[in-house]
Amino acid sequence: GDPVIYSLTTDLDFAEYEWNITSTIGNFGSLFNGNNHTISNITITSDTGAKNVNVFYKIQNGTIMNVKFDNISITNNNLTSGKQVGIIGEIQGGYVHNVKVTNINAYGKEGIGGIIGSVTGGVNYISNCQFDNTNAPEGYNIAAKNKYAGGIIGNCQKNSDQERIELHIDNC
Repeated sequence: GDPVIYSLTTDLDFAEYEWNITSTIGNFGSLFNGNNHTISNITITSDTGAKNVNVFYKIQNGTIMNVKFDNISITNNNLTSGKQVGIIGEIQGGYVHNVKVTNINAYGKEGIGGIIGSVTGGVNYISNCQFDNTNAPEGYNIAAKNKYAGGIIGNCQKNSDQERIELHIDNC
């Protein structure tokens, strides 16, 4: 079908919401325009063995733009296969533009990023993005139990089912 456009019209505060990861949801191949609104106070903790723990599971030929995330804590305690932790867990072809992340805590086995856990294939453009933990609560950091952690992107490595991988980062 035709691509869908999601347009945020107000700030979202998840302070009173319990975020449960029960299964892997589908890939996101549409446009999410935050219209410079803020999504805040998300806490996600998975002890259930979920592989991926994040706000957007997987971007595949989709766009996330013009949104700020503040006070986000994402923890995947599955240290056997728990990976690709971040606001966006995985991206395989997509565009992330003008995304600002402040005060984030992200932890898992590998591929842990403040914005994107892992870039795994396709052609990807990351532009005008910011990551800032300067005023984060004590104990907030980006950490991997095994390997691959970073402020904007935790890991860039082509999956075997992908023909190619390109990553273009500009003004971040």
